[in-house]
Amino acid sequence: MSAKPETNSRRSPRFNAALEVRFSINGGPEEVSNTLNFTTRSLAIRSECDVAKGDSVAVRLGGLPVLSGQVVRVFPEGFAATLDDASLKLMAGGQKEVSLAPFGEVDIRDKSKNKSSPFINAESSVPTRIQITTSLAHEIDAHRHLITLVTADPAAVSGINTIWLSASETRWTAQALKFHSRGNRGIVVMNLNDWQLHMAAAYGLTISMIKDNLDEQLIEIDAQPIAEHLAQVMPEKKASNC
Repeated sequence: MSAKPETNSRRSPRFNAALEVRFSINGGPEEVSNTLNFTTRSLAIRSECDVAKGDSVAVRLGGLPVLSGQVVRVFPEGFAATLDDASLKLMAGGQKEVSLAPFGEVDIRDKSKNKSSPFINAESSVPTRIQITTSLAHEIDAHRHLITLVTADPAAVSGINTIWLSASETRWTAQALKFHSRGNRGIVVMNLNDWQLHMAAAYGLTISMIKDNLDEQLIEIDAQPIAEHLAQVMPEKKASNC
């Protein structure tokens, strides 16, 4: 489902989004549910569990390691928790080192196992389009997403040392990169997890490609077409009862 902005006076905008999560309170049993909304520093989780302000919470989200935080607000639908500094660093860093193997086993154009967005025009000094492909043959809590970036200049993707991705205040290094040229096009393939794609759907995505000579090319992608793809591949999920 798409992430929708919620009007409020908070320092970080809050966005409605249903990401499937597993969570435990104060080291108790793990429950399966979904988020109600998120900011760059907190998560609100749908829950009927007995939760109190100040409780510790551990959350598993997508392919990320366990995230830790503290309950700061309780309401009828669930609770909100702020994440500790170590968890914020994990989210900013993205995901564990991964390969493109799950996509390599099948043709990513196979609509029965993967779903791709239309090509999305991006703002850049070199004409650039991106396409998002999501694997439908995934474990329930570990979606996989590819971003394929196509430029009109093969030289634009040569000699790249690092690629940074950022959504609002959250920044991470692109993983599982592949570079190649096709005719007069330069192509880069990057791997994202659920959290990163939801962040991009809420805030938009900036891609910063750094070359060996430290030249930088910035590519800006609006949030709306990313959110539209997300709505097609990740519908809302019902929370389980405690």
